[in-house]
Amino acid sequence: FSLLTSLSFSQATREAELQKLRSQILEQQVHELKAMVSEVRDCMRMFPVPAKEPERMLVINEGDFLNIRPEDSAFEALQRLTKRASLKWGIMGLINIIGGNEQYTAAGFMPEIDV
Repeated sequence: FSLLTSLSFSQATREAELQKLRSQILEQQVHELKAMVSEVRDCMRMFPVPAKEPERMLVINEGDFLNIRPEDSAFEALQRLTKRASLKWGIMGLINIIGGNEQYTAAGFMPEIDV
C-alpha cells in the first residue's frame, strides 16, 4: 500500500508539473499572439482593405482597367475627367487604378503653367 501510494503521489506530482508547464507555454503563446495581433491591427489601421475589395477587383479585372490604352473607349472618358478637373483647379489631374500589387496611371492631364 505504501509503495502504491508513493507511486500515485509521484505520478500526481509529475502530472501537476506537466500541467503547470503546459499552462506556462500556453500563456507565452497567447502573449506572443497578442503582440502579433496588435502589430497587424496597427497595420490594418494604416493600410485598411476596403470592405468590398473582392467586388472592386472583379470589376477591375473584368474591365481590364489595369491595361487601358489610348485606343480604348474608356480612355477618352477618363482623359476628359482629368482635363476637366485639371483646368478647374489648375493642377495636374491623374486617374490611378490600383489592383493587387499594381498601380496603373490610366489617364492624366497637365494644364499649361504660366511662368
